[in-house]
Amino acid sequence: MNVDAALVELQKELDAMLDPLDVPRSWSDRELNAYEEKRALLRQRVNTLSNEGPLLLSLETQLREATVWKDRLVEWQGKLQKELESLPRHQHQTHSQNLLLSIGVVLGSKKRPEDYAYMIETLRLGALMRLSGFTESAARSGEVMGRLPWLGSLGEVENRIKDLTPRRDTAKRRIDEALLTDADREGRAKEDKKRLDALRALPQKKTRGDGSVYLKFPNGEIRELPAS
Repeated sequence: MNVDAALVELQKELDAMLDPLDVPRSWSDRELNAYEEKRALLRQRVNTLSNEGPLLLSLETQLREATVWKDRLVEWQGKLQKELESLPRHQHQTHSQNLLLSIGVVLGSKKRPEDYAYMIETLRLGALMRLSGFTESAARSGEVMGRLPWLGSLGEVENRIKDLTPRRDTAKRRIDEALLTDADREGRAKEDKKRLDALRALPQKKTRGDGSVYLKFPNGEIRELPAS
């Protein structure tokens, strides 16, 4: 079941519950407490899906866009580096400078193209971006050309992915928890209890004052361990 469909069903279930003033007086305290715990859990699940659903969608979109951009940067860097390495020694210095500045932009170098009378759009990087399908925006007043979309250097986009990934994972985990059915929760509780009982059944290793070591089991049984 997707998030939207689950949200609708949970809200219907919540709306169908009795108002606290309409709860039968014949109910025991145990029944009343269980009913209110169920209401609180439903509200929590509805709130989680309402808040985390759009957040997860936004984070996944941002993460997908950042990953695509990173792949583009790596592709362009590889092409630029290959062109630079294959450049003949007698090639004009301006050409090599263009390539070096282009690589610098990809890697986030402190050397800015503007300091050398370049723009991304006039660099070899700009040409590669156009070949990849990117287009300039309309030129603003006072500008001779529009700007190509730039989403950050390789380091910047890697940091963005590093930041977005755990946030996406947390939102997804919360949603998965909210989507669990009552049967799922009951099964998980049983498994948790089973694991806890298994841990409690394990003996504890203890050491006496004389240095001898033994295992003490939960039922009081003592099992001596050989001296090391």
